[in-house]
Amino acid sequence: MRGLRRWFLFLLLGSWIAAAVGVVAFVAISPGKSDGDAAPRKRGGAAKPTPTPPPADPCGERDLRIQAGYPVSGFFFMPKKDRCLMRAELQAMHRAGGDTVVRFGYAMQPRDVDRKGRILDKEGRQPDETFACVDGGKSCFEAAMDTLTAANPANRLQQAYVFRTDEYLGSEVLRCPSVERSVTAGAVVFHRMLVPSDGSDDPSCNFSKAGDYDLILVRSSVRDYMGELLDEADRYGMKVYPALPMGPRDPRDRSRADPEHIPALETLTRRTLQDYQRRYARHPALAGVYQGFEIQLKRWKRAEDVTTLQVYAAQHRLVRQELPGRRILVSPYLDGRKKVGFGATPDEAAAGFRAVAETGADIIAPQDGHGTGKVGLYFGDEADRRVPDRVRRVVGDTTYGEAYRGSTRDFYRLAAAERERLSMEGRQVELWANVEAFEPDGIEGCSPHGTRGRTDKARLDTAIALAGPYVNKIISYMWTDFYTCRGTHAQPLGEEILADWNRPIVIDVGAQQRGVQRGILVRGYNLDRAKVTLRPSGGAPARELDASIQGWVSSGGDPLLPRGNMSLWVPYDWEGVDPGSWIQLELVNSAGKGLARPFPFRAPQAPQAP
Repeated sequence: MRGLRRWFLFLLLGSWIAAAVGVVAFVAISPGKSDGDAAPRKRGGAAKPTPTPPPADPCGERDLRIQAGYPVSGFFFMPKKDRCLMRAELQAMHRAGGDTVVRFGYAMQPRDVDRKGRILDKEGRQPDETFACVDGGKSCFEAAMDTLTAANPANRLQQAYVFRTDEYLGSEVLRCPSVERSVTAGAVVFHRMLVPSDGSDDPSCNFSKAGDYDLILVRSSVRDYMGELLDEADRYGMKVYPALPMGPRDPRDRSRADPEHIPALETLTRRTLQDYQRRYARHPALAGVYQGFEIQLKRWKRAEDVTTLQVYAAQHRLVRQELPGRRILVSPYLDGRKKVGFGATPDEAAAGFRAVAETGADIIAPQDGHGTGKVGLYFGDEADRRVPDRVRRVVGDTTYGEAYRGSTRDFYRLAAAERERLSMEGRQVELWANVEAFEPDGIEGCSPHGTRGRTDKARLDTAIALAGPYVNKIISYMWTDFYTCRGTHAQPLGEEILADWNRPIVIDVGAQQRGVQRGILVRGYNLDRAKVTLRPSGGAPARELDASIQGWVSSGGDPLLPRGNMSLWVPYDWEGVDPGSWIQLELVNSAGKGLARPFPFRAPQAPQAP
């Protein structure tokens, strides 16, 4: 038995060895990868799977290059709903040197309702399908009424308001979930707010006490367009100013805000800002907010009684409370026409600048007025020149001096002086220029929202020159349409800037003595290694001067002026030049480009000491 057991064990062991050898042999001779192709295996575990590459960006790779250093560095913008188109426009702005985006917004409106509780259109004639909100089989107005009377039969719904936005609004806009609701209908979200008519917006949400209430019906989006805009702008290092809700207009004077609706507007503004604070407080692209209700800069007898300024003050206080540290941008308009009763002088507009600053605005960017024909874009020696054809439809066939109370430069100069007085009083406010990238006529119409025609880069260069050394930054109305439309030109305005951004622009010239040598100081953009030609009026001869040989050029600009500013100095003895006379300055820079037009300046009244 013991021998049989040994024999059996011997056979069993032999079969194990044969099986093992067979497996090794099979592996060795089995077809497949060669030894060189076989992937080495790590000891102690199976090979790790190859990571899946991230999906390709459907909008393509971002181009973060800046191709132009043009002085206009901010643009008004209406984002496209298509995210790729929005990125393309932001990228184009950034390529042209843009670092600031001002986002248009929407206005709150009071509305009537019909017997079925349906919101009517602005004329009050028929139901407005834009606000066809249904909650539980009833109109949102009827559902709100039911909620109020259930809390207390004596509650009254005084007024219905509507507000349309393409933004997504979060939970902060509904303060009282027991009576307020959000209703989703496809890609649209209706927020049904029930708010006290006195604007108190009581956080206790006690509706059991009889009172008067308003319905604010907000139509918003399920998609966070604002978040997308902020994220995309941040990738390009750009800052965004989204618009505050605008108040209703006075039906008796559409240029003014209606003070009757300030309580409801305050509530909507507060809740919107609280929602921004919750979702975007730490977002680096959120620079502040834009006050979109426009006002004319002029002198008022009692600024505190101006209803639009009252709306400004109410909303700006809320910004300070709910979005601390963010800035408020206002872009009022100028009207310096002589033939209208409400035209203002530059001095009167400067008083209006102060009044707007006192509402809490941090940045005031007056519109330059040429695009509407309300202010003349001319230099001091051109007062007797006839206005161009494109402006005559506004002021008639006349001269600049007969048509206007001052030029764009006069208005910005006196506004800058008022800014300095405010600074001395401890109130810091920035002065920006809003250069209108359109013309009064519609010869080259680009915008589907109006009849204005697009302008060209030469006119923008002139506007920048006239804004002079008075403004801290230059923005423009608006990128969408006016910078992207070709019209009758060879290329869109945005592409004109890319092709010609390094053309010199002079913004100021003045006499300056260095030691015992008399000369002139020139400030502007793209002045590197410039050659200057001075052409005095009268009998004095023209002079050509090379700043890189006879003078100096400083690229270190004034930090309080738009980026890229620089200065140069050349010697000039003023021989034969009449005091106070006009001199035309021409300039060619190292790129071989000259000014879009000569820059005129006056000789000093008294000659400099030698």
